[in-house]
Amino acid sequence: MNTKKINLKQDERILLGLRRYMFTLFWYWAVALFFLMLAFFLMFRLFSYGIWGSIGFVLIIFVSAMSVARGLYLWRKDMCIITNHRIIDINRRGVFDKVISEVLYDQVEGVSGRVKGIVGTIFRYGDVTIQTAAGSVQIIVEKIKDPVFIQQKINEFRHNNLKGIGGDDEANSIVDSLEDEELKRIYLKSRQELKNRGFIDTQK
Repeated sequence: MNTKKINLKQDERILLGLRRYMFTLFWYWAVALFFLMLAFFLMFRLFSYGIWGSIGFVLIIFVSAMSVARGLYLWRKDMCIITNHRIIDINRRGVFDKVISEVLYDQVEGVSGRVKGIVGTIFRYGDVTIQTAAGSVQIIVEKIKDPVFIQQKINEFRHNNLKGIGGDDEANSIVDSLEDEELKRIYLKSRQELKNRGFIDTQK
């Protein structure tokens, strides 16, 4: 995860990096692939029209490739970053259109996860909505995997933050401070589940 442009505080750590579930872009890639295959299917026919046919063939290839490149770029840059202090939403509406919203945990009024429709239920993806107490900022992370699980994790991070519990680098000290062996087991199991699902950024 590239965090070079995110100014983290000295004791701030990234806990989750959320992107749109790749499966939800299926039709986008399918359309781009269709026109790419169509260009090669009609290649000899287009070439029979001489220079204009060749230009048409190259133009279809170029538009298809640019469409895929644009989609990948927006997918990589459009993300929601969850730290041990705040929630940062980077919303890419276009290559040259970016909106950044930031909410501290003590400003969060509620977090909800929603799975909608048959396809969303089968493939377990949906939206997470983060509402501030004043109602001035509403962050909607759309079409991410396991939205209910993420909602629970954000509430857990918020609870830890409000109680003064730190982020990833303080995991060992947290475990050591837990006297109950059952609490230790639950805490470690929760962190391992996050790592297994790819939600914890292990890059330092």
